[in-house]
Amino acid sequence: MLESKEEYLTEVSFMGGSVDYSAKTGRDMVYMEGNKEGYVFAVLQEPGQEEYYVYGMVLNADCKMERSHYMRLNPANSDKITKFAFHPYYRLLFYATEQGDIYQFNMNTPDEKAKKVLSFPNEHISVLKFNQLVPYIAYSDWEKEREKWLVIASYDKTKEESVSGVLRMYEFPEVTSDPKQKMEFIDLGKIVDATYRFRNDEPNL
Repeated sequence: MLESKEEYLTEVSFMGGSVDYSAKTGRDMVYMEGNKEGYVFAVLQEPGQEEYYVYGMVLNADCKMERSHYMRLNPANSDKITKFAFHPYYRLLFYATEQGDIYQFNMNTPDEKAKKVLSFPNEHISVLKFNQLVPYIAYSDWEKEREKWLVIASYDKTKEESVSGVLRMYEFPEVTSDPKQKMEFIDLGKIVDATYRFRNDEPNL
């Protein structure tokens, strides 16, 4: 447990010419995740408002931290956002809403609104994530492709007496491609997290 303020980093100064920037934004961080490009992305929320920003940072070879991205999330929905997930390879932010919809926001074109890519009416989405592989194990090509699969767990909100959980996996092979459903598992319990592995291209949950 940290005992004093001096034991941990309280502010990050970003270096590098035009990207000099103090890490103080005045906004609350609600989600953070790294990707395979070496970026770390955070979702920031304006206090007391349903307004979100994407903040990106990268550690350069000379050990200087640089701010790489800072943009307002341009949503296309009016209902509450509940979950976030960053694609491990593409600069895409996925988010789920309380209505059971999944949206995709392209950070390369921040002026364009996020687009709805999936919809599960009457379902509560409890898990939204990509499973990244650890870097110290040699994986087969088919295993590496699994990192591009978006994992979505949900359950039917209309069933009060029984839980009908569903685990779905979708692939986004390219930045602009539509999702392709790869697997679906039904009649599960209320899922709070999902971890899986494949052997000979078959899943073990």
